[in-house]
Amino acid sequence: MNTQEKQKERPDGSTTYNRPEIRKLVLTHFSNLYAATTREPQSRYNHPDEPEILQHEVEHAIVTSKTNISPGPDQITMLQLKLGIESIAPHLTAALNQVLTNGRTPEDWKTVKISLLPKTTKPKKVKDYRPVALSSIVSKLFTKILTRRITAKSEDYLEESQAGFRRGRGCADNIQVVAQMWEKCTEFKIPLVAVFLDFTCAFDNVNWTRYPKS
Repeated sequence: MNTQEKQKERPDGSTTYNRPEIRKLVLTHFSNLYAATTREPQSRYNHPDEPEILQHEVEHAIVTSKTNISPGPDQITMLQLKLGIESIAPHLTAALNQVLTNGRTPEDWKTVKISLLPKTTKPKKVKDYRPVALSSIVSKLFTKILTRRITAKSEDYLEESQAGFRRGRGCADNIQVVAQMWEKCTEFKIPLVAVFLDFTCAFDNVNWTRYPKS
């Protein structure tokens, strides 16, 4: 883990320069932050097995990935995969299908290098940093393939009003809709109620064990 700073503030407000203690503070903070706080609901549906990963999906994931992606602890780079794509793709496809079938994450995928990027100009506490995980390039290809599948399927279920996190869409469209509603309601003296919700660390507390089943 690269803490990048020589000092961190403890929960009690005091400062520590001890590197092992800083590592512990970082680990404790983000372990608590990313812990799911909601109860896992019982699924009422039977989900079909995911179709096997095809070689052209692996090749597409490699070709469309940026070459300068930082490698994980295994030091396998995207450039290596791009240069050896013809010989690597068949073996990589078989390996990823084994992960998909067994549902077991390889141990080297669970090991990452963490870099902390400051979210403020004068960061002191651990919460003032955003963690960036440098994980296995192969694991990124796996998630990229699954993300592409999920994105394609989700379009059939998303509301037209859902603009965020969608390719070719933006929240500017919805802002324009709200502005027009506001203007018309004001013009015709129609009562208008607007509710804005901001969930603190909403994505950090998602129960990720439910995600593959949904």
